[in-house]
Amino acid sequence: PRETMSAKAASFLANRGAPAISRRIERVSARAAATGDAGYASRRGRRETLAGSLLGVGTSFCFPARADESSGTSPVSAPDAAPRRPAACTTGTSCVSTSSFRTPANYLPPWEYVEDDAVAFAKLERALRGRAVADSVRADAAAGFVAASLAYPDGVDDYEFYFKNDGSKTVLFKAQSRVNKASPPGCFTPGCINGPRNRSRVEELRRDVGWLAFETDEDKKWVPLLLH
Repeated sequence: PRETMSAKAASFLANRGAPAISRRIERVSARAAATGDAGYASRRGRRETLAGSLLGVGTSFCFPARADESSGTSPVSAPDAAPRRPAACTTGTSCVSTSSFRTPANYLPPWEYVEDDAVAFAKLERALRGRAVADSVRADAAAGFVAASLAYPDGVDDYEFYFKNDGSKTVLFKAQSRVNKASPPGCFTPGCINGPRNRSRVEELRRDVGWLAFETDEDKKWVPLLLH
């Protein structure tokens, strides 16, 4: 087992490695005293000291103690930094995102507001709290992040909003249903893009807060296609 090998290796190095280095350093010092070669002693002494240091480092590197053996606790990693933009949707899912540039059905442009960043954030947070499932709202005004879960007749959608707070007055977002549903059969508004029902739900929320859809270069590249 790994633990047994580690213990044997550590015992061997403790009983044979370190004492051997100490005896060698003593011989170097004795030789220097007999010959009067202080430079030789200095050079060999530094070499042996370095070897001893590497021996210790190598031991700890090759045979690290487990967290529960050394301190009785599990290692704790620092939390990941919050992302500054939403993830893209998986193609074919009930989801829309401002990051889904490659799949028009799952893409919606960012929202644009005219209020100050703090005022706009508070406005959207209030709108979400008025619609959200109980205890589902998570808001961090300093980071410009707010998330909530909204219930609909066919299930629950999870929303994430990311305020850029860089002077552009835009909001990035993602809205995804917990259970995938078949997309509506089509859309009949000129210029509309067929896709998951999340599209109409997000657009309804945008209209309720009184903001605009921010036009991007991606919007200009898409053209309706007629299949025969």
